[in-house]
Amino acid sequence: MKPLIYLLAASAAAAPLHSDAQRNCAGQALTGLVHDTTAGVIPEATVTLDGTQIVQSGADGRFSMPCVIAGMHTLRLEARGFATVEIKAKLPTAKSLDLTLTPAVETTVDVDANTSDAATSANTAGPSQTLSGNRLQELADDPDDLLRQVQQLASGVGGNPANATITVDGFQDSTHLPPKASIAYIKVNPD
Repeated sequence: MKPLIYLLAASAAAAPLHSDAQRNCAGQALTGLVHDTTAGVIPEATVTLDGTQIVQSGADGRFSMPCVIAGMHTLRLEARGFATVEIKAKLPTAKSLDLTLTPAVETTVDVDANTSDAATSANTAGPSQTLSGNRLQELADDPDDLLRQVQQLASGVGGNPANATITVDGFQDSTHLPPKASIAYIKVNPD
């Protein structure tokens, strides 16, 4: 019976410390959800408050900072494969923040004497990009997540991700992608 009594005494002694910590907070909890442009959650996104307080979003894309003082704050959002964003947030707020990240798009244009006129035609909206090797391996393994990321890449050069046309080996099918292991490269054309 003594171990049980000891445990009860220890938990009773710890309770006032927790309530004192809450009373000493001169602010409120700041919570939010980090997602991409297709509403897919982004786990392990780094959220930095005013360059000092840092948390990461969980597997569900949610984050929480337990005690943030009232006033204007700067939030910096970073996640692998996405463009870094800084936003201003004013506290107190009655609702959770809804934060959207867009994919980071890097475009490489190779110009040489053999460049065809088709590549520089007035019918194209900009340079195309090709993902292969390590860049391809950084994309999601899950086919649904991969499809969402490919749609986001298309939207990164302008347009709505839902309107992206996906062609696999010359056949249009915007609902299914082959397994990532069987993909040699992905070419994004901003037409």
